[in-house]
This record gives sequence, C-alpha cells and structure tokens, in this order.
Amino acid sequence: MRITKSQILTVEYVTAIIGLLFYTGALGKLLVTSFHFPRPTITLIRYGILLPGLVTFFLQPKAVLNAILQGKLAWIVMAMATLSFAWSVNSGSSFGSIRTELLPMSIFSLYLSIRFPLKLQFSILLIILQFVSFVSIFYAIAVPSIGQHSAMTPWPGSWKGLFVHKNAFGSFMTLTAGMIFIKIWFTQHKQPIIFVPLLLLIIAALFSGSKGALILSQVFCILIFSYTLIRWRGKRGLIFIYILVVTSILVIGILTAIWNPLMLAIGKDPTMSARTEIWKYIRLQLSSSPILGFGRGAFWITPRFLSGIWQATGDVPANAHNGFYELALDIGYLGLLVFFASFFVNVGKALKLAYKAKKPEYMWPLAFLTFIIMQNMLESFLMRQESFNWVMYLVVSSSLDKWNHDRQWLENKEKTNQQSPTTEPLHRVLNPQFKPLYQLKAEAGVNQTETSLPHSKLTDSTMTRADLTGPKS
Repeated sequence: MRITKSQILTVEYVTAIIGLLFYTGALGKLLVTSFHFPRPTITLIRYGILLPGLVTFFLQPKAVLNAILQGKLAWIVMAMATLSFAWSVNSGSSFGSIRTELLPMSIFSLYLSIRFPLKLQFSILLIILQFVSFVSIFYAIAVPSIGQHSAMTPWPGSWKGLFVHKNAFGSFMTLTAGMIFIKIWFTQHKQPIIFVPLLLLIIAALFSGSKGALILSQVFCILIFSYTLIRWRGKRGLIFIYILVVTSILVIGILTAIWNPLMLAIGKDPTMSARTEIWKYIRLQLSSSPILGFGRGAFWITPRFLSGIWQATGDVPANAHNGFYELALDIGYLGLLVFFASFFVNVGKALKLAYKAKKPEYMWPLAFLTFIIMQNMLESFLMRQESFNWVMYLVVSSSLDKWNHDRQWLENKEKTNQQSPTTEPLHRVLNPQFKPLYQLKAEAGVNQTETSLPHSKLTDSTMTRADLTGPKS
C-alpha cells in the first residue's frame, strides 16, 4: 500500500487526540447520549486507537523496552494488576477488566510515550482538556438534562457536564485550570483576558457543588505558583519546595490527629459523607489479604463485602472514595508500596525537570503528580476502570528520564553551540537516522508525490532536539 508521509502523521495525531478524549470519559457520553451513536462505537474506538501502538511495538521493540525500563516501578504496579486475576476473589470479572481496561491503557500510554515528545504532548493535552471542560460547561448550561444531575439524585442541579458524577466534573475543571495557569505563568505579555478561562473553570467547579474540587482547584494553583519559584529563585526555590512538602506532611498529620473534634466544633460531619467509615471497613477487610488484595475490581462486586459495608456504614458505595485504598483493594499493600516508591522517584525526576524551567511543558509533570495525589485523597480516580490519570501517569513515568536527558542536551547545545557526543539525545543514540514528526510533515508538503513509506520512518524513536525546539523560522 502506497501512502504519503503526511497521512502517517495525520493518523498519529488523530489517534492521540481521540485516545485522550476517550480516556477522559467524555467522548463516550458525547457520542452516545448527545449524538446517539450506537454503543458498539465506543468498543470500536477503544480498540481502534491501539492499532498504531501495536505497529509501534512491532517496529520499535527497543524503544518499547526502554520506555518500560525508565518507568519500571510504575510498570511493576501495572504487572501486578494484570496478574491479579490469579488471586482474585472474582477471577472472571478481574480478567474481563484486565482485558478491556488495563491492557489497552498500557498499549496507548507506551505509544504516547514513544511517539510524542514533551512539547507536543503538552500542547495536545492543553487542547483536549480545554475542549472537554468548556463543552462540559456548555452542556451544563444549555442542556441541563445531560449536563446537570437530575432531581432523582441526591445532588439535583449540580453541574456534571459530560461526566457521570459532579466530583469527576469538578476534578477535571481543576486539572484544566492548573494547565491553563501554567501556560499563563510562562506567557511573557499577560493580558487580563487570558485569565478569563481560568476564572470560568473555577466558577464551574463551584457550580458542581463539589467543595473538594473547589478547594482542590485553589490549592492546586497555589502549589503551581510555588513551584515556579524553582524557576526564578534557583536553589533557594528548591529548598523552599522541600520545606513546603515537609510542612504539608506535618499539617496533614496534625489535622488527622484533631480531625473529629475540629469538625464537630464547626458543625460539620467528621466522617466526610461516611468516607472515614468506608475506609475503616476497607482496612478491616484488607487485614485478611494485606499483601496482594482481592484482585482487579473484584471487591465492589462481591456480595459478602457489599453486605458487610452496608452493615458497617448504612450505605453501599460504588468505590472507596480514595484512590490509594482502591489500589490496595486490587493489589494489596505491596502494590500500594510499589506505587508510592514509583511516585517519589518520579517526583525527584520532575523536580529536576522543573528546576529553572523556562518553558511550561517542563512544569507539567510535577504539577500533574501533585494533582493526582491531592485528587485521590477523597476520590478513586487513580487506576479504577479506564483512567485518564493512570494513562498519563504511565506516560510521565516512562518519559521523565528521556525528557531530562533531552533538556540537558538542549542546554549544553545553547552553551557550547556544538554537539557533544556525551550529551547526544537518547533517541539519536538508539537510531541516528531518525527524522522528527514536523520534518517528515515538511518534506511531505514539499513532495506531493506518493511514495512507499520505508520501515525506518516508523522504527525511529520520536524525541529530538528539533521536536523540542520546533523548526527554525
């Protein structure tokens, strides 16, 4: 089959955009509920976005292995979840979840990590997050039958947009607000109008009725602002961040110790809508299987657990309302320990990338890691079902070493204005004949004749200094 280079690039971009839209959870709601597409369309999308990834696996096995090794601790967590059907209390359900959720997420995240550089990832993510957020706000205002909770729910009138629940809507508004805040902060000429989208997102979080999302959005933006001190204060900023992290841990510890009397003193529910009771029951059940848990997604469909939690809390929740307890239920405290080891390793790498950052994409990984920790303290948005957060966590884990390496190469290039063999970008070491996406696209624009695509065009890794800096004007 004879194809043009521009067609290959178009397929890659479309795959990334549709895949990210799919994993936000908004695409299915938009197509099925609003445009009345048949539900098999979602299944077609779920597996269709994997085809370029499978081609990449076949043609770039070394790049795939390298990406997995860079984020090996995160992939150990993924491997444990994938194998959890072996010890699951409901092996059939766990196997189905692994086949339809975990494996597709693994393939797609590796594809993004290998084929798309940091700058391009940040740009695509910013577009996707803003599109989903503002379309959700539109539906909440113009089509309340879809965008708001109905009167039959406990939260009538609360905004949920294209999401299933108001808390998911509020959390997504928060992540988008953080991304926009990063972009604004690195904009040289700040006009008042560029703050309007940020203000709209915070207002939307308020209308969701999710107090946690509103607080999260404000704290998240404050933390991002604090992180920018790394950029303009140098080592003093880095010390400030460490102090901020330690202080945050101490504050959380103090709040935990005095939580009940504090909430009762101000007339609030100390159980946080029965969350603390749910977590108490989960800890009790985990004591019977602390190492490996109960298998992927098995706990919340097992009758004896549902009966027990009803007796303990008077409610049957759909999830743990905490991403870390949810992970422990799937793969035990051992899996949770490996995840936190992965997380702290990633934070160290992200701090290095954000240090004296001059571009917004260098701040994105650290902001994202902060977000998922804050978000999953009160909601189960880490690895449950098809998770946008988990896809991006795997991408970040598999790419941070490469991003730091290429940033160092760029800085050395700017200082010496010559290429040093010891700082050659990682993709160049693996494949010296690599051509970046934009260069292939430019060549395709010049040469309109169709040619057979040689395998070398697809077997190359994606990251180059040209991708990071863009073509010279």
